[in-house]
Order: sequence, then structure tokens, then C-alpha cells
Amino acid sequence: MEYLQPALDLAACSNACGCDLLNNIIRQGLCSGCGSCALACQTRAIDMVEGRPTINTDRCIKCGSCYTMCPRSWLPLTQIKKDTGL
Repeated sequence: MEYLQPALDLAACSNACGCDLLNNIIRQGLCSGCGSCALACQTRAIDMVEGRPTINTDRCIKCGSCYTMCPRSWLPLTQIKKDTGL
């Protein structure tokens, strides 16, 4: 059953899933509303509502594609705050 460990690790929401996008980007006010996360979502768990992503956690398979496609996820938080004046 060792071959299932990577899937179990992702299911624990420990690495770049929709929960991370919600907590690290959207709730921090860093989302620019570009929609790249919604376009990257394979299961259509992300909808754009009034220019902001909403995540359906029941449909999220925790693949991490939304987080990796988000341009705000790979920029350092300190640099974003410096550039935007937050």
C-alpha cells in the first residue's frame, strides 16, 4: 500500500490544493481576479463570482493545479506587498 502514500498526502491538504489557494491568496487579499485558477481546475471546482474565485470543496480533488497556475502563488508575499503598497 506504499504506492498510495502520495495520494494520501495530497488528500491531507498539505500541499498546494484549493484550500491553500483560498487561505494563502484569496483571504489575504492578493487575488487579482485573473481567473487562471478557474481555467486550470480539471474538475471545475472553482467558479468566478464577481471577479473572485469561489471553491467548491466537495468537487476539489486537491491536485494543486489551481495553486500552481495562480501568478500570485509563486511571487514572494513580501514582494507583492511592497509592489502594491499593502
